[in-house]
This record gives sequence, structure tokens and C-alpha cells, in this order.
Amino acid sequence: MWNRVYNNRNVVYALLLVFILAPLFFKDIETTQFHGDESWWTHCGAEYFNLFFLERDFDNNKWHSYMGMDQPQIGRYFIGISLWGTGGIPLLEKAYKQPIYNFAESKQWNEDHGTVTPMEILLPVRLMMAAFGLCGCLLIYYIGSRAFSPEVGFLSGLLLGFNPLLLLYSRRAMTDAPLFFFMTAVVALLPALLHCYRWNRRAALYGICCLVGILSGVAAGVKLNGGIIGLIFASWMVLLAWEVFLDGTGHGVKRNHPQNVDQNAASNTDELLRKTCSAYSNKGDKTGQLFNILVMALLAGTTAVSTFYIASPNMYGAPISGALKMLDHRMRVVSDQQDNSSGRAIRTFPEKIKQTYTRLFNPSSNYSAVKFPKKIPVELFFFTIGCIGLCISEYQYVRDNRHFSFRAYVGLWVLLLFSGIITWIPLDWGRYYLPMFPAQVIMVAFGVTTSCSWLCHVIGRSNSAITDCSAG
Repeated sequence: MWNRVYNNRNVVYALLLVFILAPLFFKDIETTQFHGDESWWTHCGAEYFNLFFLERDFDNNKWHSYMGMDQPQIGRYFIGISLWGTGGIPLLEKAYKQPIYNFAESKQWNEDHGTVTPMEILLPVRLMMAAFGLCGCLLIYYIGSRAFSPEVGFLSGLLLGFNPLLLLYSRRAMTDAPLFFFMTAVVALLPALLHCYRWNRRAALYGICCLVGILSGVAAGVKLNGGIIGLIFASWMVLLAWEVFLDGTGHGVKRNHPQNVDQNAASNTDELLRKTCSAYSNKGDKTGQLFNILVMALLAGTTAVSTFYIASPNMYGAPISGALKMLDHRMRVVSDQQDNSSGRAIRTFPEKIKQTYTRLFNPSSNYSAVKFPKKIPVELFFFTIGCIGLCISEYQYVRDNRHFSFRAYVGLWVLLLFSGIITWIPLDWGRYYLPMFPAQVIMVAFGVTTSCSWLCHVIGRSNSAITDCSAG
């Protein structure tokens, strides 16, 4: 009964999120301020989608041109799909024949010379990006609810959905929303992966690993910095291997008797595993478990690389040199952007940390979902409380159960995502911070609920003490 109530509550929260957030993403989307990059993305998306899917011209020199090497291809294909799906080949042709916005000239000059992309082209692409943004918020709700509670998930989805940066780039014909979506989708698959691993359901487990690889390859194929999710998955496999050594069974589960588990606590994946853990059997020695984890990592990695390669004709015939050439080209482009962007380049690690704090936690930042008076960094406070609460609760969980919960993997995702993006970020451009916001809002939401729980606990103890004194 309680599982049914829990699932119904999840459905209600998810529908409520859609009801609240959908107008923010879709209403009056055509009025969103035009960005010159939208011209570039729609032009390239239409042209390279046409080459890959319609003409199937994989030997065309355009794949090796400046524009063909500047960005991976999968993000462009999504743009091409939205154009082709709504207007067919005529709209595709109109999009790739549309002159590209000239950043060297003024906005007025571009308007006079017809390089501002018309709304007929922009609208279908913007609608697709808005759908990616909204679905990404639902994924964040799912992750938060499975790792912590439906309330944490709901608050996470709200904070992310009201974030001005996510809303802006989800309402533009650019690929930042699908990047965020596919990176988050990999995290959302982890509860199912852990469940299949612990129940020794090999076929489903390996299928999920392949799906993780596909999504990771798509994330990197949207933008190269999406490849960080592959490194995070590798770190999850290391953490999973650690479980093998948490006790002497070759499998990190402490076998509690099911009657000793509170029936009302079986509200998420980890508690459900605790309730039924007497059904676990020893699935082999440590070597066998480690080999299984290695197979999982190889399946995901091979599938990710294959997905990226298949979608990239500029790598055909020479995958390694082609990948290195693409990476070198992108690094040179970023270096030129740093040299030509006055005051926006971020070159040292302290500068990157400072700008990350400013953009993610400073209440005066335009990227903050909630504004507070007197420049109080409330989001940083709750983020810190969330991290502390996660460490405490996970320590207690591992002490009692001898394996890691989904919370530990979420915590590792937050840590590595922040570390990777901060290390890489080259320019103080809003979209470069966007991949960190999903991790930020989950920890902030958990910090809020943890603070409320601690406060209620303190008040309850105080009331009990007062009652005892009165009775005495």
C-alpha cells in the first residue's frame, strides 16, 4: 500500500511540475531575444543533417571544413530533425541557405543585410530545445526523489525550472538544453543499474550499460564537454568496485532480516533493497564481481565511443587522428575566443572558482533562481548544509548496510561535475555554467529539507524537555 501511495505521490509531483514549468518554457517563445549563435546553429544543423541523413554524403569535404570540425555533429542533427519534421526539405534548404550572422558587425547591420534568422526557422528549433529543458527538469525531480525524497526532487525541479539561465538557453535555437538533458539522463539511469547489479540480472544490467553508453556518446556528440559524464560513470564503477571489499562476502550487502526493517521506510530504491536483502545470494567471489564491473564499464565505454564515431563522418577512416584533430581545432577556437573576448577570458584556477561562485551562488547574480535581500548567499548556505547532510546520512547508511546508496553516487556526480567544469571553463559565458546547475539545485533542495528536519528535531527535543520539567 505504501509503495502505491509513494508512486501516486510521484505522479502528482511530476504533473504539478509540468503544469507549473511548461508555460515558463513555451509561452511566447518567439519573443525571446535573438542571439547570433542561433544563426550559426540553425545553418549548420540544417546543412549537416541534410548531408548525413538525406544525401548520405559521408565523403563531402564539408565534414573536414572549419564549420565541420568546430563542433560535434549530434547536436546539429537534433536541430535538423526539428526543421525537417516541421517544414520538410524546403525549410531545411531555407535554413542552410540563410546567411550567417556576422559578429564583426552591429546588430543593425545584420538586420539590414538579412543575416538575422527569421522566426520561421527559429521557432521549431526553439520548441524542441524548450522540450529538452522541461524534460530535464523532470529528470532532476526523478533523481532527487530517488536519492532523497519526493519533496527534495520537487524542490529541485522547481529551482531548476525557474533558473533564468536554463530558461534562456532552453528558449533559444542552441544545443545547451539537450547537453544538459543527456548528461542528466545518464544519472537518472543509475538506480535501475544498481538494482540490476545487486539482483544479478545480467541481461538487463548489460542492456542498461549499453543505454548509458549511448546517452554518454550523444552528450559528447552534442558538445564536447558532455564527455565528462563518461568520466563520471567510470568513477561510479570504481565506487561500485569498492563495495566488493566492504565485507567478506564478495558482495557489499549486510543481510538484515526483512522483519527488522520498517515497512513504512520502503519508499525508495535503497530502502526497498534493505527490505528484501535476505533474498540476495552470494553472486561469486571478489574476482568475479570485479570482472562483472569491468564488463559493465567496457560495455558503456565501447557503446559511447561507437555512438560518437558513427555520428561523425569527419572521423571515418581515421578515428583516433580525426578525434585529435577535432579536439585540437576546438582548443584553438577557444584560445582565439579568449584572446578576442575583452574581459571575459578566465585563465587561472582561482579566477574560475571566483566566477563560478559569482554565477551559481551570489544572490545578486542574474543566474540565481531566488533573490534574497542584503546579498545573503542563502543558496551557498543550503548547498553546504546539503553536502554535510549527504555525508552524514551516507556514512550512517554504509555503516549499517555495508554498501553505498544511490546518494553516494549522486554526491560523486556533484563533486566531479563541479571539479571538471570549473577546471575546463575558459570564458565567463553563461552557457558554460549551465551543466553545473542540475547538481547545484539538488544539493540546495536537500539542504533546505535537511535544515527543516534538523530544526524540527531541535524544537521537538526542546518541547519534550519543557514537558518533562513541567511534569517534574
